[in-house]
Amino acid sequence: MEKNSKRQYRKQLTRNKLLDIAENVLVKTDFKASTLSIAQDASVAHGTIFFHFRNRDDLILSVVRRLVFNVTETLYVAYVGSECLESFLEAHFQTIRTHWRLIKALLAGFSDFNDNVKQEVIALLAAANYYLVESFNRWADKGLIRTTAWQGTMVYLSFFGDYMFEDKNISDNFMQQFVKFVGNTQSAGVRGLPAHAGSKKLCQSCGMILHDAADFAKRETTSKFCQYCTDKEGSLKSFEEVVKTMTAFLQRTQVLKTRSARKAALAILAKNPAWREHNITKERTKEK
Repeated sequence: MEKNSKRQYRKQLTRNKLLDIAENVLVKTDFKASTLSIAQDASVAHGTIFFHFRNRDDLILSVVRRLVFNVTETLYVAYVGSECLESFLEAHFQTIRTHWRLIKALLAGFSDFNDNVKQEVIALLAAANYYLVESFNRWADKGLIRTTAWQGTMVYLSFFGDYMFEDKNISDNFMQQFVKFVGNTQSAGVRGLPAHAGSKKLCQSCGMILHDAADFAKRETTSKFCQYCTDKEGSLKSFEEVVKTMTAFLQRTQVLKTRSARKAALAILAKNPAWREHNITKERTKEK
């Protein structure tokens, strides 16, 4: 490894260590901790923080963006890889539970964040909700109603789950029973998977479920893309055009302001195959 490469590698290791420690300290204080207390916990000079981050807001933004990436990446993989609603809900619940202390602290400290951090938090929640709604629409009857039921239970168990699970105040198969209920397994078939679900495709650009010919580009069911991500000739639109379409969709369905919806759109599109090579990180940086 060359000298410059070694230096960059060590710098990245230090940055990651600072993010880990900062996250732990910020969670304990609902994001009210100072950079000095973070530096002390990391056993580094206070100035080391500002070598890696411009200021306290930049440090917090980096912590939140790492969370957004981890959560959306996990949920995307679960969304495209699950063969039934039950498996996706289990993955969704475990993902939220894994990061719940951080998410809860973000919500507690939300009012004190600057606009950039607030936008990232909103993007995180909107992206997580997007995959949830799409999964219920894909596999369950009355998708939006069941989405609401699941969200309420997930928040309840996330807040009180430690007490309930550790002290055995709920049965070990509670989650399986509730998943079965919200998945409407009796009407949906084996393990909640309707007969037609296996034949459904996802738009490789936005992740939309392609239910029937009308959803595909030019009504051609062999297309990899939906009608909204393509032009009249069936060709994929430019990245910016797709972002605008997704932003408008999220504004309408998630009741978000334009800037928040755009942040969420970028977080979602970053996980879809059509844009894997596109530098969405750079696009998101422009939103700062």
